[in-house]
Amino acid sequence: MASLQCIDFIGLDTAKDFWTEVVLPDYKQFTDAGNTRDGVHAALTAWHLHDWLFLEKYPAGGTKKEKKAFQQELIDACPELRWLREFAETAKHRALRLPGLQVERVEPATLVERTTPIPTDFGSFSLRVTGKSPVVIVLLDDGSAHQLFDVLARVIEYWRTNWIPA
Repeated sequence: MASLQCIDFIGLDTAKDFWTEVVLPDYKQFTDAGNTRDGVHAALTAWHLHDWLFLEKYPAGGTKKEKKAFQQELIDACPELRWLREFAETAKHRALRLPGLQVERVEPATLVERTTPIPTDFGSFSLRVTGKSPVVIVLLDDGSAHQLFDVLARVIEYWRTNWIPA
């Protein structure tokens, strides 16, 4: 079997680089804009940070068994990672065939109207914008509902607290 070859990815060499240059900016974009597109991007990169961490732990690539055990260790420590994986991978692949899925469905964002005050040197005015609500609800098989904002916030905090050195 060929050994794993890492390709230089625009100067990102470590999980911390990926965290700083990709995961956090995607998360910030989602919290600022709050739309479905940015939610999918933030979920994908927040979940796939585990790939970078796994390769730091197993530079030769590890085995499928080791990777599955690593993923389970992460999910046991932060259950929201499982929900995020299911949301992100479904967005990427359209459907999943994983046994025991917990995410049953995701409610789409709804149209809302929002008024934003815009300050200027000459006073301020309001801008009325119609768009999709930032609320994406992840519904689990146990009947509970979770906002994607909250799920991502918990995952980001887990990565920050347990895996990414300051």
